[in-house]
Amino acid sequence: MTLFRYVLRNLVRHPLRTTLTILAISIIILAFGLLRTTVTAWYAEALGSPPDRLRTRHAVSISFQLPVSYQQRIAAIPGVIGVSYANWFGGRWKDGKAFFPRYAVEPTSYLALHPDVHLPPLQQQAFLQDRRACVVGRKLAEKLGWRIGDVVRLQGSLYPGNWEFTIRGIYTGTSPTTDEGNMYLHWAAMDERRRIEDPGRAGTVGWFVVRMEKPEDAAQLSTTIDQTFINSTAETRTETEQAFRANMVAMSGAVIRVVEIMSVIILGISILVVANAMAMTVRERRHEYGILKTLGFRAPHFGLFIFGESACLSLLGGILGVALLYPASRWFGTLLTRNFGGFFPIVELPAHLPMLAVFLSVGLGLVGGIIPFFLCLRGRIQDELRYVG
Repeated sequence: MTLFRYVLRNLVRHPLRTTLTILAISIIILAFGLLRTTVTAWYAEALGSPPDRLRTRHAVSISFQLPVSYQQRIAAIPGVIGVSYANWFGGRWKDGKAFFPRYAVEPTSYLALHPDVHLPPLQQQAFLQDRRACVVGRKLAEKLGWRIGDVVRLQGSLYPGNWEFTIRGIYTGTSPTTDEGNMYLHWAAMDERRRIEDPGRAGTVGWFVVRMEKPEDAAQLSTTIDQTFINSTAETRTETEQAFRANMVAMSGAVIRVVEIMSVIILGISILVVANAMAMTVRERRHEYGILKTLGFRAPHFGLFIFGESACLSLLGGILGVALLYPASRWFGTLLTRNFGGFFPIVELPAHLPMLAVFLSVGLGLVGGIIPFFLCLRGRIQDELRYVG
């Protein structure tokens, strides 16, 4: 009998234990895959941002406003081919449980700078002509059962009072990373009411969206924009859209950091599962290993027995876990986008993750076999030959 066949036969000596160990490892790999998919989805929108767009906000914090008059000065800077602006609107719909992002934008320039937000021509025209109109994403409309012509009533938070907007369009994303869970309304309508009820914030915006002629000039152009407003009452900070979104994600990423830590901890649990199974195996085979030692078997042979068996257990568990990961990730993605579309616009299983999970499972199996291997080597032949278990 070859050493490899000996390892394979050892796997089936305790079918129940082997089956339970494989199932435990597969569940751990499945959980690890779902956690890493969540982390990847959290950063997906930021990583998918176009390279030719910048964001300009207040130098202190995004919660501070900038004068809308900055638009003309930014547009006059060489290398800038388009400028728009937006503002977080806030508000609450019904009981507030259905959260979705709401932005007040300058619609003409904003849509021109965001070709990934696609509106049919007739819907776009209706939106532009009606200052009390809004457009919503396809996923948001499907989730809340909205249709074109419906009236959305919001209770103001940042801007107090009751607000009503008529849905004039439902946009779709031309890119997989486009968030189809947003609502866009006219900045002018919001500002018109601010001039009456909150004149101190009238004529201000949250940030500017800047399109560059050459994406490679992003650093230089960002510096030029910020230098334009240095020593003003509202200094600016300009960065690429990808960096801007990444910072926004980082501001609210405490939960994701916990998820990342959990994904590491769960791998440690996998090591313990394998180590426990192999430790039981070594203890039960003490008499057998004592006989093998008297026949001349040395540490490399026992290393092959133990590490080979633990690696095979983990590999089988990893393959089963990956097989379960494909359907589970589709169901999990649907669950996240349906209930948390504002944070997870797209949830897809990363292409590298299945192969990574398989390699990790083998590696964890080898690590889990270290302690049982040394327990085997420490045993004295006379004690092992007397062992009855």
